[in-house]
Amino acid sequence: MAAIVICEYPSLRVLYEDYEEIDVEVPYIPGFLAQKELPSYINLFNRLKEKAPEFLPQVLLVDG
Repeated sequence: MAAIVICEYPSLRVLYEDYEEIDVEVPYIPGFLAQKELPSYINLFNRLKEKAPEFLPQVLLVDG
């Protein structure tokens, strides 16, 4: 599952959140997690631009 959560700083109040199931067609290869998750994150950011463009982040933290 891929998720995007936009928080206000410094309060860390959640302003926007969305998630998407990842259709696993690419096998897991250590060091190449982006090949599996990147299409979902592109979809999430496109939805964010459509639904709430004012929340486009200035900083992106990725756990991977």
